Amino acid sequence: MQRDEKMLMFRKYSPRFETLGEVVAKRYAKKLVGPGRLAYILLAFPLAQWMAIAAGVALGLVVYAVGGNYRRHESEFSAQIPILRRLWLLKPAARFLIASTIMLGIAIGQTHWQGVRYALHEARQWGEILLSLANVMFS
Repeated sequence: MQRDEKMLMFRKYSPRFETLGEVVAKRYAKKLVGPGRLAYILLAFPLAQWMAIAAGVALGLVVYAVGGNYRRHESEFSAQIPILRRLWLLKPAARFLIASTIMLGIAIGQTHWQGVRYALHEARQWGEILLSLANVMFS
């Protein structure tokens, strides 16, 4: 009997069926992939505050327009599905979330955006400073 059970175990196979909330969440996340890519392309260049406000309004309208069905099923979706599974289902929309968060920070004046290259350069510099400080402290 155990041998038969092992034979049925396939990688990434789940015997349970998806709920309607899961199907709707997957569709919603897939609809946000395109606008997320477009927002990421915008972030490749320096953005003024007014440009970030316009892009943020556009992203908000996209969320409102494509998310109607998801909003109707969200309460049952969150009641039935654990948080880690929800995050996994909405993973395709992560780029949209990151881009819209950066745009919001620019729009409200919290940060000035010089482009992705500048941001990566700054992150690399912070890492080098952190390593230098760690070397000094622990040597």
